[in-house]
Amino acid sequence: MSSTSPSAAFPDFTGGRLVFDHRIRRLAERLKVAPDGRVLVSDYINGLLELDPQRGTIRPLLGHRNSESFRGCNDLHIATKGDIYFTDQGQTGLHDRTGRAFRLCPDGRIIA
Repeated sequence: MSSTSPSAAFPDFTGGRLVFDHRIRRLAERLKVAPDGRVLVSDYINGLLELDPQRGTIRPLLGHRNSESFRGCNDLHIATKGDIYFTDQGQTGLHDRTGRAFRLCPDGRIIA
């Protein structure tokens, strides 16, 4: 791969494997390595996922809040103390201001 066409990893949910694709450009917003070494992904359809690069597996970390599914998770940030911040905007925008930001605390609490 050339430097103008970086390789990016994304999950193949039907096969449960990690696939590399140079066409994905926004992955830096959605894939982060936590201080404890976990690799997390904010996935539009499936919510927050945890990748295990050694095994090549993907497992759901958080797919909904209470009984409500996410609209479409996007941006992802992991604080040094382990708090995970992510947006859930889906197709919202100026026409629909119902997008949200969440914080997943290390103790499992979810704060909107």
